[in-house]
Amino acid sequence: MKRASSITHMKDSFVHSRIDKNDKARVSFILDEIGLNVSDAIRLFLKQVIIRKGLPFSVCIPNAQTIAAMESAEKGEDLEPVTLEQLHSQFQAYRKKPVKALKKKRSSKK
Repeated sequence: MKRASSITHMKDSFVHSRIDKNDKARVSFILDEIGLNVSDAIRLFLKQVIIRKGLPFSVCIPNAQTIAAMESAEKGEDLEPVTLEQLHSQFQAYRKKPVKALKKKRSSKK
């Protein structure tokens, strides 16, 4: 009889990484607030890499226009008030777009 594929595999491998002790302390504090430890977060990250077949977030260097917008936002400049309903509506519209259209839009911004 074939077993279900959802059987948990034994954890039998280690990942060692040197990181700044201050970064580790800050990360540990943040993760503790959401009920995780560093090892949990690393396992979660690795599972997401497997599921997505890549990093679970975008890695890029912002261009001058993006940097200017981020600096402006940090200063509270040029911000438009928005309601939760407006955000929800925009999010729903974004989710309905085909994946190819989203990828094309992202690549044209680079």
